[in-house]
Amino acid sequence: MSRESEVDYSRYVIFDDGRIISKQIKKEMSCSNLTKGGYIYNSYRTKNGKQLVLYRHRVIWHYFNGEIPIGLQIDHIDGNRKNNRLDNLRLVTHKENMNNPITRKRMELVWSDKNRNQKISDGNRGRIASEEQKRKQSIKMSGSNHPFFGKHRPEQSEFARTRQRDSKGRFI
Repeated sequence: MSRESEVDYSRYVIFDDGRIISKQIKKEMSCSNLTKGGYIYNSYRTKNGKQLVLYRHRVIWHYFNGEIPIGLQIDHIDGNRKNNRLDNLRLVTHKENMNNPITRKRMELVWSDKNRNQKISDGNRGRIASEEQKRKQSIKMSGSNHPFFGKHRPEQSEFARTRQRDSKGRFI
């Protein structure tokens, strides 16, 4: 049983165009609650009265199509995570989700093809740093140019120097 099945759907009016209206406050639920990844989330009341925070696209899929099987995901076909229209959502495996051409293009901007574990910064906009750029950066951060060059740990206090220690190095 998924978390989406705990929602008390009698409290909401859910449309296939991605809108959800709360019957209690008679207003459309906010679309400004976004995760860092860009997914819309809202807080929903469960059947026992508790609050539950869920992704909007999962709630819409569950309302119209039923339970989301374990191991499957909801994919935004056009890649726009704010577009939660029912005709833009599909049930896929993780592998199928990653093979969506739009998702794949977005991932190529973040990860290098040569080394999948090397993350490329947003400032480089997905470009792979050349060997010359890497060499210049390493020279820039070496020796006296390094930001921590010449900085030492504070001297040990007089109290700590004079205290006796046992065989395991603990103060006596």
